[in-house]
Amino acid sequence: MSASLVHKSLQILKSDTVLSQDKKSNEVKKRKKNNKKAGNSTKKITLKQLQQTVEDEKHKLEANLHKLQLLSSRKLDSETAEKVFKRTVKNSKPKEEEIVDTEGTAFTEEDFFKFEQEYFCA
Repeated sequence: MSASLVHKSLQILKSDTVLSQDKKSNEVKKRKKNNKKAGNSTKKITLKQLQQTVEDEKHKLEANLHKLQLLSSRKLDSETAEKVFKRTVKNSKPKEEEIVDTEGTAFTEEDFFKFEQEYFCA
């Protein structure tokens, strides 16, 4: 083999390895870029927004507690109590009735006996 052929083959191999390294580095860069995008997509919340959500939840809790106290004190009129009761009934799952299937036949024991006499004894 001549020196020029060896030199050319080494250059080809070197260029292939450089290209493969470039591809790998590009893939690594893309992964890092995607990870950064995913990290930035999380919502940042300010202290004021956090305090507002906590306050809203507290007001909801207080409103619900007030409603429960009204229920326990029995100051509700019958119409409102009926609405609450109907609402709870609507949300509950209907009870499945157990179907008892009695296995029966249209023939009596006497019919079976006659059948046996006619076909097996004749």
